[in-house]
Amino acid sequence: MSWLHDHQEQLDGYQLYAEIAYRFRPKVLPDDRDDIEVEITLKLKEEADRHTQVTPAFLTLCAKHLVVHYWRKKYRERRRFCRLYEGDKGEMIANGWRVFTPTPDIEARLDARAILTTLPKRMIEVGQKRADAPPVCR
Repeated sequence: MSWLHDHQEQLDGYQLYAEIAYRFRPKVLPDDRDDIEVEITLKLKEEADRHTQVTPAFLTLCAKHLVVHYWRKKYRERRRFCRLYEGDKGEMIANGWRVFTPTPDIEARLDARAILTTLPKRMIEVGQKRADAPPVCR
């Protein structure tokens, strides 16, 4: 059960928003349910203050859009952070399924790859050219 839903009588003017938010709780991951419920409640109050005539259908649609935005954000996070799987041939990264042989410095290589995915394409190309260039003797 939700704390917000259980204490609706204490929410002066927020009961309708809390009720709509409670209906959308099961549509997100269990760890994020309380957070999304509060976020939906506050956003619905904000939308109601901004518009003069607000219907429950409009508020439900706004809540639905917030849940869609939540899942879009989760999808982007999942693509940004690589997941590591261990197999019989070494360790694999889910993003592209590259196989790495076990080395003592595998974590540093994985961290470097994760950082590289966040950099602009041009910067990655410059770094690859510098890595492929012969060493400079001084």
